[in-house]
Amino acid sequence: MYLGNHITLETMIIIDKLNPYLDHWKQNMSNLFADDIRLIVKAKPFVKFDVNKVSPIFSEFLKEF
Repeated sequence: MYLGNHITLETMIIIDKLNPYLDHWKQNMSNLFADDIRLIVKAKPFVKFDVNKVSPIFSEFLKEF
């Protein structure tokens, strides 16, 4: 969804915080998504959000998914 511009970089960072996936990407898909992984990792410190507010929304998303 990120590569198709359906979700933002910030969303990818929030998802990684709630359900870590970047380590898997780094190990298994680093050749395909190296630039995207690098961008997400570099932007992580700048994205601030309230985990308590986002977590229920993410949980509901996972139920519907």
